[in-house]
Amino acid sequence: MRGIIIYVLLGMLDFLALAILAFSLNRLPVWNYKFELLISAIFAAGVSFILRMMLQAAWVDLLIQPVLLFILMRGVLKIKSFYSAVAVVSGYAAYFLIQIAVLQTLIVFGRGGEIIVNTADASDVQTIQLVSIASAYFLSALFKIFNLGFSYITRPPHDFAFREDYRSNGNRGLLLSVLVAGVTLAVAVVLLFHLQTIFLLPVAVAAAGLLYFFSSRRDQRDY
Repeated sequence: MRGIIIYVLLGMLDFLALAILAFSLNRLPVWNYKFELLISAIFAAGVSFILRMMLQAAWVDLLIQPVLLFILMRGVLKIKSFYSAVAVVSGYAAYFLIQIAVLQTLIVFGRGGEIIVNTADASDVQTIQLVSIASAYFLSALFKIFNLGFSYITRPPHDFAFREDYRSNGNRGLLLSVLVAGVTLAVAVVLLFHLQTIFLLPVAVAAAGLLYFFSSRRDQRDY
């Protein structure tokens, strides 16, 4: 019972870390949606427990978090699908980078491997989660304090009657980068479960770098 409680609590904190990081990177208000985020975190932790502990489908668990966050942004917060995808992928890329950096550090010190990616209750797994969660909250706080992040996503709810021009230079590059980064991160998850950790960091850096480059260009265009 104690293990289940710890797992659910870590699952909630994990989802909240991803969500808050995604919000902070794109200067979206976090506190305004605290109840929606909390309920979503509880639901995400429950789904994660079922996938990992009951169905033994750990790889699905890593991919379902951004999907749930997208549903929250699009369905509950009323952020347009395009901008929801941008926020989710940018946040997931940053959070994945943090997790891979922690994993690589454990491997350097002779720990890590299959037990990390295929189990949920090992001490090394919880170490990765706790350090990643703390790092994500810390980065989010820095973004808030120093007013950093991208500002081209307007505060929700969005006006869905207004259609975005995806053929414009700013949106076209951003849309392409979101698609490429999303696919690249999905491939990175596959590499993780095949223990090809040597390729993970450069793959994640490339995905995040491409997306942040076009996000920066879009920000400059809006200004």
